Amino acid sequence: GTHADCVGGEYISSDYVGIVCETLERTIAVTDEELENLTVEASCDDGEIYLLLVQGKNAEVIDITDFPEEKLQLDGFTAGNIKLSLYNESAKNAKIKIDW
Repeated sequence: GTHADCVGGEYISSDYVGIVCETLERTIAVTDEELENLTVEASCDDGEIYLLLVQGKNAEVIDITDFPEEKLQLDGFTAGNIKLSLYNESAKNAKIKIDW
């Protein structure tokens, strides 16, 4: 599958483009199978981390502050483009991995 890692404040995608983790915004295209396998793993020392997913009129905010590797249950989302946005509030040593 495809993945996006955010480790130590740097975002590294499968095409090795680096951007700052706190302002991660990326639109991904997913198939039905990839949507079913959309997995997030995240942790940080302090603060909080949130993942916002948007597709058309569907939007979901997930608190991933201390999130073991787990598949997301996204009711109402379908195959196609999904916008991922990552927000943190004073998070330190954030480690975030998103697979699909």
